[in-house]
Amino acid sequence: MDIKNSKKNSKGSKDVVDLELKCIVCRTQLYLPVSVAGQVIATVQSGGVAVLLCPYGHVQYLRREQQMYDC
Repeated sequence: MDIKNSKKNSKGSKDVVDLELKCIVCRTQLYLPVSVAGQVIATVQSGGVAVLLCPYGHVQYLRREQQMYDC
């Protein structure tokens, strides 16, 4: 997830970030408003969970994947 991957709207301004994720229920592409993207990324990077809604109202939980190590 990178703020550089922002989409242009019909007016040409970059106002959303493409999360490069799809809703697990309806497969709709997920985007974040640029105004909150930094906060969401910081929350997930610090070990928190972001709750996202797809355009059709399906809840998505976004969290950092923990790596498993073989001992």
